[in-house]
Amino acid sequence: MHARDTGPLGARRVSAGGYGSTMLPLLLSLGIAYWFALGAGRLSAAFGLPRVTAYLLVGVAAGPSLGRLGLPALLSSAQLQHLVPLHDVILGLIVFSIGGSFSFGTIRRLGLRRFTISVVEIGLTAILVMTGVALMGMSLLAAGFLALMSITTAPAATQMVMREYQSEGQLTDTILPLIGANNLVAIIFSSC
Repeated sequence: MHARDTGPLGARRVSAGGYGSTMLPLLLSLGIAYWFALGAGRLSAAFGLPRVTAYLLVGVAAGPSLGRLGLPALLSSAQLQHLVPLHDVILGLIVFSIGGSFSFGTIRRLGLRRFTISVVEIGLTAILVMTGVALMGMSLLAAGFLALMSITTAPAATQMVMREYQSEGQLTDTILPLIGANNLVAIIFSSC
């Protein structure tokens, strides 16, 4: 490596055709999608709908799914692949914050009865989905996978709606630990 191939402090320069050339269009596309999402979120709130609904719709409209229909896509599948590490960090932070509300003190305070309800809900959901999918003719492996996915809960969307509406009370205090329990069961079974 020659001296001209390095930048300040010996950092290697990225060539025009390297990783850096793909990041600028990605960041520009993300910025545009972000501004559309903010505007759509405000419009959604004006109609009394949760902002997260508009964020999800903008994500679908900006993503590659509309590109498959022949419409121009703001974000391609290749661009989204560059965001996988960021996605993993964000999901880790969300699950970490849910785990913070899932303590033995919370279990004692809420009572074992609510967690029994969660176990029944997880079991019935998995059994009904697996049975229904198997009856539709899919393999037991596919039915089991879909049953496992059916018991997961979207903690980020749930938290966003609870924060937006400033919900408080017994139901709100119960939801986060139960989301944690659902996702914990799904993670344990998916790693087996």
